[in-house]
Amino acid sequence: MEKAKIGISVGLLGAIMFFMGTINILGAIVIAGYILIKEENAWLKKAAVKMLIVVATFGVLLTCMGLVDDVVDVINVVINWFTYKSIKLPLGIDNIYRYVCYFCQDALLVLLGFKALSMGTVKLGFFDKIINKHM
Repeated sequence: MEKAKIGISVGLLGAIMFFMGTINILGAIVIAGYILIKEENAWLKKAAVKMLIVVATFGVLLTCMGLVDDVVDVINVVINWFTYKSIKLPLGIDNIYRYVCYFCQDALLVLLGFKALSMGTVKLGFFDKIINKHM
């Protein structure tokens, strides 16, 4: 098994990066940055880019839900000019959406982490196309 410059196997470093993504996104980004700058293994670099794309995609999805909340708040401000009623998203759908996004992100990062231990990956069509196009 090929070793990374810090003395551990390439697969273990990739797994650490993915598992760190479930604990602390900033830590995972720091590890991915180290991999992209210092490491030479092509699989490891692709794994780092895949982790960054997964995290960024779920970040965009969560931001979109935040925008929906902001639009509802603006509508409530306008409604409150005329009456003391307000509207809400039904059934707490915004919180359900957030929990589903966080669960899917963590599940995907854990799955990618376990596959990384054997230097494997999970085929994610959209993400893989982006990675192959730009690397």
